[in-house]
Amino acid sequence: MRRALKAWLVDAAALVLLGGLLFASVISSSGRSAVISDIPDAAISEAAFSYGEVLLDGPQGTKAFISDYFADHPEVMQEAEKYMGVLDEVKNFQQKHPDAQDGTYSAVTGEPVELDSGYSVTFHQNLSLDDPYGAYDAEDYAAMCAIAKNELDSDDVYIGYFGNAEVSFNCADKEKAMTFAVRHNQHSVYDCKNDKIILNEKCNNGTNPVEEA
Repeated sequence: MRRALKAWLVDAAALVLLGGLLFASVISSSGRSAVISDIPDAAISEAAFSYGEVLLDGPQGTKAFISDYFADHPEVMQEAEKYMGVLDEVKNFQQKHPDAQDGTYSAVTGEPVELDSGYSVTFHQNLSLDDPYGAYDAEDYAAMCAIAKNELDSDDVYIGYFGNAEVSFNCADKEKAMTFAVRHNQHSVYDCKNDKIILNEKCNNGTNPVEEA
């Protein structure tokens, strides 16, 4: 009886700790106000992951990062031009598409897209809660879209809309998506097939702030 009670207390303590961590964690890095506590327990996958090291800790280093990347990958630089309108589309998605339903859309065409496999991840880091896009201009955002699409082998640049909009990319390989998330200081990766969130324990909320409960 004592052994059973002890085991129950240990399990209960673990659940309380996990609940506290999930409540304080956020699921997005593009200004969403949603917190993990808003998501059903079934939507939570692994509590954390750790792949590689952070390359871009906060958005302020974006221009230098882009310059270095394009020096090594000039072919990707040529792709950036087609994404010049993505920043405007993300910032004004709700205004432009007032009847849009929650889901995923092509950032280029605005058409809805059904993603039932792969892992969705973004590069976006908030400058601040009051000015989440302040570190980016249209050219930087287009360049980062081209870089992310190339690094993740994503077949398109997407906008995920769930109350508000964020740019995202779909990667077939879980390890590659997680590594990208760690390198770009992202809070999470979304498992499209299993409808689950995977949190990044290395994310620095101080340099990529989001609202918390």
